[in-house]
Amino acid sequence: MSGLGLALRLLPVEVRARYREETEADLADLRGHRRARYVIGFWLTVPALRHALRRPQIGLDGHRIRLRCRLGLHHWHTYRTADNAPYRRCDRCGHDDDLGHPVAGEGSMAAAMSVYQATQ
Repeated sequence: MSGLGLALRLLPVEVRARYREETEADLADLRGHRRARYVIGFWLTVPALRHALRRPQIGLDGHRIRLRCRLGLHHWHTYRTADNAPYRRCDRCGHDDDLGHPVAGEGSMAAAMSVYQATQ
């Protein structure tokens, strides 16, 4: 883990713990040359990842996107389209939930299952 530990130190401090947990979980499933390939691949992507995490991102309102949103921890709010279909949008950064997740309390179990099957 020392090779990855050094690579993780190149990332911004506020996201290191998250990436440490993810890389440790990924490595737990790998053995031998696959493990070495993963470490090398991570080292090759660290500069781009660092740049993306440190670059200020601007939301729809012209303000910087908060770290929570950059990490995918959005503050979802349900809105409706012109044809009354529900969709979710983050109130902080304006990101739309484009993954097709059903909105809580909306639709039938059959609709929810179709969304689940589409993601599998």
